[in-house]
Amino acid sequence: MYWKVAEAYTEKYGSQQFPCLIDTRNVGFSFHTYALPISEYLGYIKVCPHDGPKINPDERDNGTDDSWAEEGTVGIVSSTFQGLDTKPSIREYCIYTATPDNHPFIDRHPGYSNIVIAAGFSGHGFKLAPAIGKAVTDLVLKRKPSYNMEPFKISRFQTKSNL
Repeated sequence: MYWKVAEAYTEKYGSQQFPCLIDTRNVGFSFHTYALPISEYLGYIKVCPHDGPKINPDERDNGTDDSWAEEGTVGIVSSTFQGLDTKPSIREYCIYTATPDNHPFIDRHPGYSNIVIAAGFSGHGFKLAPAIGKAVTDLVLKRKPSYNMEPFKISRFQTKSNL
């Protein structure tokens, strides 16, 4: 959701002053909100929930009921940000993959040890890129990982027998 910035506030919401942020307070809502400065669309900042409905990627902008997301985000914008319109002007759905626990897979393919998989970053892999790059490099070069890779193993969802 992109929100029109009043002209008097464009410098305040520009990338030199306004940080990228994640609001995890969930004040009255069950989702985190994130905000990005004016960048993608001149005169608009991006404020949206880090959550959303399951969608068909071939029809991402058609017929999705996300009234709960707009209602919650409107409340957060009106109580947190000054100088923005009261409703989003531009709406676009972000598509990303997620694992059941919202933690990525960074592991070797279970059947083909020459394949390394790094996927399922739930839309936040970009901020972890340096560490992910190091971990994947260690796997590809068959070096001892610099990090504990257990939380990212593909096998963590396999049912284990107690026998």
